Amino acid sequence: MKHLRKALALALALALALSVGVFSTAAADGDLTTVTVLGYNQGSARMGYFPDSAAYAWLMEKTQAMGIDLKLDYVESDQYSTTITTRLATGVDLADMMFLEIDAVTLNNLIQRGMLTSVDTVLEYSDGTAAGFLAPDGEYAAIRNAGTGPDGTFWVLQGLLTGTFNIKGWTGAYSVGIRQDWLDKLELPMPTTTDEFVDTLVAFRDNDANGNGIGDEKALFATDLSLLRHSGIAGWYGLIMNPIGLDPNTDKLTTVFYQDGFKGYIEFIKKMVDAGVLSLADSGSLYTTDTQALIAQNNIGAMYYQTASMYGRDDLSGDENANYVPISLQGVEGLTPTTRGDYNTSIYTGYYAMMNTIDVQAAAKLLDFFFTKDYWRWCSTGLQGNDYDFDENGNAYSLTTGWSGDDIIAKGFGGGRFYMDRANLPIFVMNSTYDTFNGETVGTFQTAAEVEASAYGQDLLAKDDAADETGKRRALRLYAWNQMEQKDSVMYQTNIATYLALPTDEEVEILDMYSTDLDMAMTDLFIDLVKGDKDLDKLDTYLDELKALGLDDVIGVYQARYDRFKGTK
Repeated sequence: MKHLRKALALALALALALSVGVFSTAAADGDLTTVTVLGYNQGSARMGYFPDSAAYAWLMEKTQAMGIDLKLDYVESDQYSTTITTRLATGVDLADMMFLEIDAVTLNNLIQRGMLTSVDTVLEYSDGTAAGFLAPDGEYAAIRNAGTGPDGTFWVLQGLLTGTFNIKGWTGAYSVGIRQDWLDKLELPMPTTTDEFVDTLVAFRDNDANGNGIGDEKALFATDLSLLRHSGIAGWYGLIMNPIGLDPNTDKLTTVFYQDGFKGYIEFIKKMVDAGVLSLADSGSLYTTDTQALIAQNNIGAMYYQTASMYGRDDLSGDENANYVPISLQGVEGLTPTTRGDYNTSIYTGYYAMMNTIDVQAAAKLLDFFFTKDYWRWCSTGLQGNDYDFDENGNAYSLTTGWSGDDIIAKGFGGGRFYMDRANLPIFVMNSTYDTFNGETVGTFQTAAEVEASAYGQDLLAKDDAADETGKRRALRLYAWNQMEQKDSVMYQTNIATYLALPTDEEVEILDMYSTDLDMAMTDLFIDLVKGDKDLDKLDTYLDELKALGLDDVIGVYQARYDRFKGTK
């Protein structure tokens, strides 16, 4: 893999740089410090319209007031990878700040070549805004931890997205849903054990719960290791819902194959398959068209979805009586179930790197600006009077609801992110910091009761009541809030990149050496165990084969990066 990278870098170093779009201010005053930025035309590809927008004019006014002549350059998305690789390899036509979607080896190489200015260096000149948010104990220390190299230096920024509120660091949860209307129709109790769950699914089928005369009722859960995070029932057995991930019960990186509940989970799946109420041919992902099409057949007695939005599955079934309700069971005695959740703070992929050409004092001014409420509002919502306004309680509301992207562009409206997406200037969507309701910052809640008692929570529940007189939407929202409080299970984040520091070259080499063959072997083993093609009683033998493919080495790499992220090593 290293030889391939070197060959590619050499070839690209000889290539001609491709053209870019360039936005510049008018002739700069002699007192202004020029800072150039290079990104690419991501997402909806609107960068070409940016200079004609009110958002761009606002940005230029603000940065010039700081004494900065900001110049934004961009590359078309289909040219980005080649252009960036060529420029980084040759050191030609670089900008002071660059958005880089590159691998860790390339990033480490830039650091070793002295091409970057560390964020630590820039923060020495901060007015306290960015330095406070990015301090080791700051509100967004996660950005620092994710962008810190093995040498302990904070090298690069990554984008940020937070929920408007959170409970103990979580902003969303997922649940298995079961058809309550079918339970009621057949006068069946809610299952309290996994065995009862299977028996209930069989009863749905044998008693023709959907009334179509076919006996086609079944469950819909992912059974492929690559889709484990879309299973839901895996959490009943305390599993991490990823081949390799962080076990919230132990705070250690592990593989699903090593967890105590793994055998029981496989046996549970096989029991459903053998009973004819789960098909291995169904993928059971959360959002795919295939999954939606299956639910629309009105034969799915249990499935997996976002807790607060589960009522949408009722509508999708096409049955006016459909009523999916959350169910949580404990698959292994003494083992706390895991529930998939969404971290309130999400770290985007891609790096905002400050190169060695940047003026550190100007960079500090920009970084402080990026963490202000004004920048957050401009980036996320746009400009007051154009894109949004405030009601009598001080709550922002959109003025462009129902408008198409073309309509917004034609008016020159739209916020910074509307044009830049997240591949140019840093995107810090700090909703939990700056968003308010009735003049009060929503902030961080510790309990579901705190959310429910707040003006913000009461408003959400009132909207649920207005939209649904049955009270189900309210009940689902309250259930989700209680999940986030982690009363009956521990929350689990499926995105492993959310809690890892930057890797060393050696760690990248280990992942390169093992990951492809190991991932394939783990997937094959999982499927073979589920199908019964391999004997679950011989799991230890199969694990020895995975270890020979580097399983423990790969887990070791992730553990070391997690320890550095947490500051424990």
